[in-house]
Amino acid sequence: MNLNEIANTTPEILATTPPTILKDLQDEIAKHEKGLKATKSKLSKALSIRFGKQAEEFRALSGKPNGTVSGVFDGAPVKCERSKKVEWDGEALGEILPHFTQEERDELEIKVEIKIPEKNYDGAPSQIKTALDKARTVTYGDEKLSLK
Repeated sequence: MNLNEIANTTPEILATTPPTILKDLQDEIAKHEKGLKATKSKLSKALSIRFGKQAEEFRALSGKPNGTVSGVFDGAPVKCERSKKVEWDGEALGEILPHFTQEERDELEIKVEIKIPEKNYDGAPSQIKTALDKARTVTYGDEKLSLK
């Protein structure tokens, strides 16, 4: 039995296959998965090389540094996805937050680990954001580009 035959075989029939053949099939699938992962990585890197600069310019124009944006680059519709990760410096927040009123602290919904939900930070007045920025680090994930 080979991988092509698995597609046309029911799990019940496949289950009657000798264990040594099942092990060989499992190993072959693992090898293909590893190869596909490397191939996917190369394609992703190629898309970044081909469309990354345009995606970055499009993000800058749209004012959306993270999340999903879509555009047409070199005549091809491209979906651009980028995650966002925010880390808070607990020590710095510990020094900043006592200067806020209790009401301001309540609005920020400060968690025990001393970090602030991003949506609440986004909605805070600019003077509070400015004070908090000393304790806030924003990093972005890699851009994931795919043709639609």
